[in-house]
Amino acid sequence: MPITITTTTPVANQRKLCCALHTEFLSKQPGLCKLGELLFGGICVGLMITYGTPVWMTLGIAYPLFLVNSSAALLFTSVSLFCYLISEHTYRAIRTTVLAWTNCDLRANSDQSEDSILSAAN
Repeated sequence: MPITITTTTPVANQRKLCCALHTEFLSKQPGLCKLGELLFGGICVGLMITYGTPVWMTLGIAYPLFLVNSSAALLFTSVSLFCYLISEHTYRAIRTTVLAWTNCDLRANSDQSEDSILSAAN
């Protein structure tokens, strides 16, 4: 009886779904921050609609301003998260613009620059 040895090579991007989605983005710090922004924006809009709508007259101008602001942030976050998941190229292209300076992206970039400075010093 012959002995058969089977070897498998690991696939570099096993987290890609149907080779079309950039799902490994969700496991990195900017992806987790985007998910956090989406969750926080959803909570804000949900609370404003649930508890603010019945008493919107007593809240004054603050209610519509906060509702518009949180709705716009929720919309932008969900559209950008969708774009990041659809295309890795879009994720890399947007990270090089002004949008990379917002929220967690700035912190992620500063951590990388400190590491590169420390490694260059050694």
